[in-house]
Amino acid sequence: MSHDERARDHSNAAGNAPPAAKLGAYTPKVGGSTLSERLESGDGADRGPIPRTAASVAGREAGLPPRHGAVQHMFGRPDTSPVQRKPRDENGAAPARGAPVSGGAAAGTVQRETDPRLHWVKGDSEGMGLDAKILPFDKPNEPGVGGWNAQEILSRLTQIDEDAATFTDDVRCGANVVLAIAINNGPEAVQDLITKVMKRGSEIFERKMKEFATKPAAQPTKDSDAPGQRAQDALAGSLQMLEPSLNITYRKATYHDLSMIAHCIKLVMSAKPRGATTGHEVLDAQSMIGETIEGAIPGELGKGGTIVRDEAHLRDLVKKLAPGDAFTLNVDSDKLDPERGKHQPISLKNEVNHFVTLGRERKPAAGADRARLFLYDPYPREGMSQYVYSDNEQFLYFFKDENGVWKSVQLVAQTKAPA
Repeated sequence: MSHDERARDHSNAAGNAPPAAKLGAYTPKVGGSTLSERLESGDGADRGPIPRTAASVAGREAGLPPRHGAVQHMFGRPDTSPVQRKPRDENGAAPARGAPVSGGAAAGTVQRETDPRLHWVKGDSEGMGLDAKILPFDKPNEPGVGGWNAQEILSRLTQIDEDAATFTDDVRCGANVVLAIAINNGPEAVQDLITKVMKRGSEIFERKMKEFATKPAAQPTKDSDAPGQRAQDALAGSLQMLEPSLNITYRKATYHDLSMIAHCIKLVMSAKPRGATTGHEVLDAQSMIGETIEGAIPGELGKGGTIVRDEAHLRDLVKKLAPGDAFTLNVDSDKLDPERGKHQPISLKNEVNHFVTLGRERKPAAGADRARLFLYDPYPREGMSQYVYSDNEQFLYFFKDENGVWKSVQLVAQTKAPA
């Protein structure tokens, strides 16, 4: 997750947020007064967020077996294999993300606070068992045939998983939003992305090993990795994608496989996989899915991304999205400082801190008459879907604060649907 090289507290709203929203509790305002309604007039009645699971408020399917207990993976990993899960305290709670930090260096700067409307939760919010669930394939008994229910997958998949081996959870929102574009376009799009990332990883490994052979490795500093770390990460990211790829082919893939793919994307595509995600690595990764236009504007005007100025500008931009297309956006997950602008300049550098996907579905969801606009947020939400349509009030939260003030939004790039 990108924090603009600043630690952000993703959990500090826990004590201030209202109780977790019930599934489908949000209803858009009538009369065409919201941004979401103006984005897609005639988009149909609000169907609410797609539920991650009916048990998301009631405990999320307590009692499911360990992660691999429900799936026989292609490499014959035994069903009873132990899983090293991410640490929790004596009450079962996952560790907090850390203390909130000041929004700027000037004296008197107020602290930043996560927007409580997002209902972000600290730690492993998905609960035990989601990692082990097989993905909703259209034709699960026919290897390599058919698609899957992308809406259901993205309504549940987050950047936080149950496997301690995937150490990039806190910083891989960018990898997840890129993977979401491929998921929206089906299993074959994900397989193609895997192939290209694996190839890139092997190229990085080869290049780094040649560098070691021609010049002595520099001694690590507090700001650099140990010699060979980049080569090791690239190779690990390449090799660890093989099993998820085979599981997708044989229609045995689980949510853990998708999390492993996202983890491997971060390992390969980031120069510092343990650090904050950058717009450059997001742009580079999504260009492996299909034709990608930086800032959604061809030429020099789109270099470095496009600042989305207001709702009229956003409305014009989404007109570019054909079925299967998507934007990656760098957004501000915090409440706006009521003293905004007094302590520091209002700028993207100071405010954007999280990546999301805004796209158009490849094909209509069940019961819908056309492909609709959606927003995917990879950070876990308590009692709320990760995936919402543009006619749902939750769609607005990264664009406007509770008082209707426009927030900082950067359009990183547009990726067109693969052929």
